[in-house]
Amino acid sequence: MMRVLYLTCIAIFLVNLTACERPAYKYKDEREEKAEKAHKRKAPINIGVVWDSRSQSLFFEGARFAAQELNARGGILGRRVNLIERDEAVYLQAGFFEFSKKMRNHAQFAARTVAEELAKNTDVVAVVGHTISETSIAASITYEYFGLLYLGPGATNIELTRHNFMYTFRLIPDNYQESKQLAGYIYYSLEKKKIVVLYDRTEYSTQVAESFAETIADMQLDADIVYRRSFFKTKKSFKDIMSDLKGLEFDVVFVATNEETGSRILKEARNMGIKHPVVGVNLMYHPRLIELAGDTAEGFSVPAPFNESFNLARGFINRFRKQYDVKPDAWAAQAYDSIMLLAYIIEKSDSTVPIVLSTQLRYMEPYWLGVTGPHAFTKDGEISGKQYSFYTVHQGKFELIPGANVPFILELIKFNENKSALLELEEQDTKGN
Repeated sequence: MMRVLYLTCIAIFLVNLTACERPAYKYKDEREEKAEKAHKRKAPINIGVVWDSRSQSLFFEGARFAAQELNARGGILGRRVNLIERDEAVYLQAGFFEFSKKMRNHAQFAARTVAEELAKNTDVVAVVGHTISETSIAASITYEYFGLLYLGPGATNIELTRHNFMYTFRLIPDNYQESKQLAGYIYYSLEKKKIVVLYDRTEYSTQVAESFAETIADMQLDADIVYRRSFFKTKKSFKDIMSDLKGLEFDVVFVATNEETGSRILKEARNMGIKHPVVGVNLMYHPRLIELAGDTAEGFSVPAPFNESFNLARGFINRFRKQYDVKPDAWAAQAYDSIMLLAYIIEKSDSTVPIVLSTQLRYMEPYWLGVTGPHAFTKDGEISGKQYSFYTVHQGKFELIPGANVPFILELIKFNENKSALLELEEQDTKGN
């Protein structure tokens, strides 16, 4: 609750700060200027791409590859695609710290600085990126005020789409959907019922862990959380937790943290003789976890927003590998789809005006199919129907577990059908009375 309150205060602070810096009518003027220029221009289509190079992912490469393929076939509406790239790491290291102390988090200030720089450029029609939820939410406020379309391929915090913004869209399942799919995977695919839940005290991990417990209750799964423990992400030793587990009867360990902390948990669990399956969160789908955990990562499983066996994905992997001599990761695929989705809605609407594109996305039917799967959106900008795939560590590499989420999807369909039938009966009963 305190974290949500803090996030809301940050949002209010950013809005008030922006309002203090410039009169409100200036934003209206800039929105109108952006829309007018977008309507008239025939110059290249400029798209902002923001990511943190320290993430060791291939996000920038994925975006560049999409732009390259689009330009090779004549661009969008006959106009060349131009990416304006911004590295969040550069802004974090650029000396913005004195002011940022007032905001308690210089990452948010850096994100807002990047966002305002792109938003003030009236030649930019959309922005994709921002690595984490914290920076995505801060940036989305700026994009909304300037009337700039924003696609968030990495933000999972449920708060991103709860402000009724017109220009913000999420391209990855949120924390609630992730936890729901994780619970389904553990219960239906692994067939485990006695669950240990370990999570760090960051907002991301806390949201996932709490939603995980709620899902078990909401879906009436015959499963129990037999041990639940939170910890600081900086915790160096987990021997106390492992000692607790040695005396418990359980089937599986669910861990919500980052790859570095997760690797320490895996090491200590295996070294203390705990051989039970360990399932992690999307944040732990990172080669660094395998690098740090070594052999103790073997058998660890985790969700990722990219199914390598999908037909469109296979073609993308082959073309990307040919271009960059490396296999694309999930974030390269997310970036690629972000740019290609923008190209689709621009061509479909025959416009680069942000509000037109926003409306096109919101009412897109039935969906757009990318290399990471189907994309459709609710009216508040939330992605609908997108599923995680599951990977396991085998011989030092993440390998796809074919059909790992299918049992849950089938059960979810049955659950929703039964729920709808019950609601219909209740409605009929109410009318009868």
